[in-house]
Amino acid sequence: MISQKRIISVFPKSFRFFRCYSSFLIKEAMTYGTLLAVDDNPAILTALRYCLSGTFDTILTLTSPQDILVTMATEEITMVILDMNFSTGVNSGQEGLFWLSTIRKHHPDVPVVLLTAYGDIQLAVRGLKSGAVDFITKPWDNAELVGPTELSWRWTTTPPFSQHCDTA
Repeated sequence: MISQKRIISVFPKSFRFFRCYSSFLIKEAMTYGTLLAVDDNPAILTALRYCLSGTFDTILTLTSPQDILVTMATEEITMVILDMNFSTGVNSGQEGLFWLSTIRKHHPDVPVVLLTAYGDIQLAVRGLKSGAVDFITKPWDNAELVGPTELSWRWTTTPPFSQHCDTA
């Protein structure tokens, strides 16, 4: 279900140091199936939909994480962007970590990108150790959102570095 669009750089500048991926720096832009974006703020969901509409064929949005599993059972989701906090006044990230764990348990092959306005290094590390493929803070720069999202999707669907690197 991947469609070709135009030629762009799919790696953000910070990832260009991987010499073994140098032949992959310029690739055809593709759309990556269906994104499920989950955030309690409808304005954030609108912004994600607008920003990532050229990256995904379909973008589904939920304002409550309660429907994540039902949606993932009925739709073929290729990536999830998940807010870390859903309750008013709560900014610990525990809700996001709970839902990340739940998604990973039921859909271990679907990459999850965590999104939060209250990010710190400890929370990012916990999220990544719990199975998230990336951690993005709000507000984001649109180019910085698209690049890591594409990279996260590619990272989960491409062979390991060793299959792309010259060993000589």
